[in-house]
Amino acid sequence: MLEIFFEHYKSSLKILLIFYIYFLIVIYIFYGQIKEHLLSNWKYYREHPLILPISGFIKKDEGLGAVKTTVNNFIRVLTKIITKFLNIFMKPIYPVLEIIIKALNTIKNVLEGMRKQINVMRNFMFKLFEKMYIRLQNGVAAITYFFLKLREGLKRSFGLFTLMIYSVEHSYMFFESLVRSPMGKFGKFAADLGYSAALFTFGPWGQQTWANAFCFSPNTILKLDNNSKIKIKDIEVGQKLTDNNIVLAKLTINCEDSHIYNLGNILVSGSHFVKYKQDWIRVEDHPDSKKITYNKNKIICLITSLGIIKVKNFIFKDYLDDHKTCPYIRHLVEDFLNNNKVKKSKKCNNLIFGIHKNSCSNISKNNNILGIIEVKNEELDLYKINNNILSGNILIKKNNLWYRVSELDESQYIGKNREKCYHYVTDNEIIILDNGDTIRDFSESRNSYLNDVIDKFVEINLDN
Repeated sequence: MLEIFFEHYKSSLKILLIFYIYFLIVIYIFYGQIKEHLLSNWKYYREHPLILPISGFIKKDEGLGAVKTTVNNFIRVLTKIITKFLNIFMKPIYPVLEIIIKALNTIKNVLEGMRKQINVMRNFMFKLFEKMYIRLQNGVAAITYFFLKLREGLKRSFGLFTLMIYSVEHSYMFFESLVRSPMGKFGKFAADLGYSAALFTFGPWGQQTWANAFCFSPNTILKLDNNSKIKIKDIEVGQKLTDNNIVLAKLTINCEDSHIYNLGNILVSGSHFVKYKQDWIRVEDHPDSKKITYNKNKIICLITSLGIIKVKNFIFKDYLDDHKTCPYIRHLVEDFLNNNKVKKSKKCNNLIFGIHKNSCSNISKNNNILGIIEVKNEELDLYKINNNILSGNILIKKNNLWYRVSELDESQYIGKNREKCYHYVTDNEIIILDNGDTIRDFSESRNSYLNDVIDKFVEINLDN
């Protein structure tokens, strides 16, 4: 049977064998071009039905064998086929999903509109109560300041105007009681109302209170005159900030309060002055400032030769706020501490106060220190009094009155400070020296009424 088959198809088999041999020769000759063509267009040939069963033997996936590559390729082809089928199947479902999404967007827009309306109402009520309280406060402060100046003039003619002085004092007591009365509590009510509105709109992240009067976080970055950057806590007195702005003094104060403002990622106290457009305003009044929780126990400020501190794109006043008003402010403090009793008029024109390091040996033992102030050399006129070396502007107690050191006849002038001097902030605003002499600390007085008068005066001066 086979012999008949071969005999019958002998010529055809010869032709087929010759063709097969010829095919092998062609493949052998063009093997490189064929392989290169296959590999160059592999993403198309790998899915061809003829190539699919042997695809792993033609080109293996990295790290896989021929069989595993073939299986993966088969799964990939099946996935594409199923994906096309599912796309066709899901087309009727897409419109339903779009309708649901549009409905949810409509609900979201309604809720957003309600939130905006509530926000507008909250802002209106807060501003209304805030302006009312500020007007009341400014009016009482202005009247009180007027009566203080009037009383100062009347005391020069004490005999003639005793009755009027009593009237002024009673008026002063009246306005003070007015502030402390339920009407004075109106401000607290407005603040509480604003805080409650903030909680209503924004949840527990609304406004908080922080009454610290100092300055910056220790990690605040400043730029020196040589364009290098440094943290404010690492600044040394005498260094130059940008614009040849010399650091005259550095204040490092313990901070027990827990809130401060964030203005452009600068952590700074709310009472600090910052330049906004063409005006000087408090940080707490800046539209971009936000009150935050402060978890550090130190705050730092500087006194500079230009009276300003540049941080990033913001310009702040230094610790003294306004150098021009310092002599007048010192006069206000003296009058307040001495109950307006007449003193000598001999003055020292130094901007800053300080104590020679030889007179600082036991200050930390005799007083509860809250902060330390470092003063650059050549900034203070030093006097020797009772074996202590103090700057001329320090207030020292004598005969139950406070005098500037330079005013006392027993003070001996010894020249400028040749090295760094120091001063301190204490819990009771006074410092007891080794020999028992009592002087005022660097803040001199933290009486709230006096500071309100000084703040008002500084604000008016800056506005002008």
